[in-house]
This record gives sequence, structure tokens and C-alpha cells, in this order.
Amino acid sequence: MEKSEKKLLKLEKDNLKFMVEDFLERDQEVLKKSLKESSDKGLEYFLKLNSILSKGFHYPGEPDEDDMIGGNFETLVLNLHKMLNSVWGDIKKSLLNFQDEILPERESSRKLKSDIISGKTDEKVPWYKYRKLGLQDSPVDEERYYEVNFKHYISFEAGSIDFHTAPNQVLLNFLDLFRDVPISYFLRCEFSECGKVIIRTRLNKSYCTVTNCAAKKHQAEKWKKDPEGMREAERLRYPRRKK
Repeated sequence: MEKSEKKLLKLEKDNLKFMVEDFLERDQEVLKKSLKESSDKGLEYFLKLNSILSKGFHYPGEPDEDDMIGGNFETLVLNLHKMLNSVWGDIKKSLLNFQDEILPERESSRKLKSDIISGKTDEKVPWYKYRKLGLQDSPVDEERYYEVNFKHYISFEAGSIDFHTAPNQVLLNFLDLFRDVPISYFLRCEFSECGKVIIRTRLNKSYCTVTNCAAKKHQAEKWKKDPEGMREAERLRYPRRKK
């Protein structure tokens, strides 16, 4: 009997959406520009990230009183973005490999076995007389484990040699954010020029909301269908300046 898929609470989906779409999937230069939109933007991001990642534990490198007083929240947010993306990159690459390659191959393998057992295999296929070999387990059916790399640090601050291995506490809390989340909540934006990972916060979600990809795809389809009409619309919208 298959295990029923875990359903996330609204807060869990909202936190995942913010972490993935609004933070990790944004290029650092784009994020930096966004943080400069207002003096409070850095603080707003920092407080949101801290509320998601903090579990009441102290962790190496956490902001101290001097950081808070100095108010350099933009730097704190950008440093966190760089650190977490070093791990998110591995998670994302592994997740997309599993969704795009492993699962479809497993489905093909499952269908082949089903057809062989039920006698639906076409007798004209070259390998028909060897069809029972298809009932054997294939490498794609084996459980997959992916490696997530963490950095190692060395310190001499205590007057002796000491090693620290990331994940530190903030990284552990970051990983816990994804623990037990069904992979069906992770989608790829359907706008071909985007392709970023998005979070399924509602059933019909298909596009990245941060960059308004639904509107971009709609525009691209209109240009493809009626390029001349779109060029005329652009000319009317942006009339040339008189010399």
C-alpha cells in the first residue's frame, strides 16, 4: 500500500516559496538590486529569513549585537544567500535529475514489465523472444542517493587546531526546511526562458511569480502568433520621437 503524500500547511508552503522563489532562485545581482529599493528592504529580508531558519539555537557566524546595531542587513542577507546557495545548488541539481530522468525511466520500466506480464508485447519487436529479460530489475529501479557537499573549516582561535564542518546550525535548520517535503511540491516554471524551480502553493500554479513569467509567456505566444500585429501595437504604444 502506497504511503499517502504529506500535505503541507499554508505556513510551510509560504516559507518554502519565500526561501526558494524569492531568495535562492534569484541571481545575487538581482537580489542586491532589490535590496537597494528601500532602506528597510534588507531588514525585511533578514527578519523573514531569520524567522524561517532560527530554531532558538545559536550557530557559528550568526549575527551578533554589533551586526544588529550596525544595521548592515544587506550584507548579512547576501552572505546568507551565497552560503545557502552552495547547498541549494546540489539539492536542486539532484531533485531535477530525479524528476526529469529517473522517474520517467522507472515508469517506462514499470510499463514494459506490465506489458510483458499481460502479454501485450508486440511480437514484431526484435527482442520479443528475449522479453522475459525485461522482468528483471534494472539499475534505474535501485534506490537513488545523491551527495550534498559541505565545506570543512580549520580554526586556530583557541590556541589549538580545531576543525569545523558545515553544516553549522543554520545549514541544519535550512535542510530541515526541506525534510519530508513531497517532491511534487517542486515544479519547474513552464516559461522556457525561465526554468527556475517554483513551489506548488496552489494546484494550478505553473509559473514563477517573482518575475511574472505567466505574462511573459502570454506575450511570447502573441508575438509568435501575430508578429506583425504585435509590432504595430508596439509602434502605437511607443511612437517614435519627432526629430
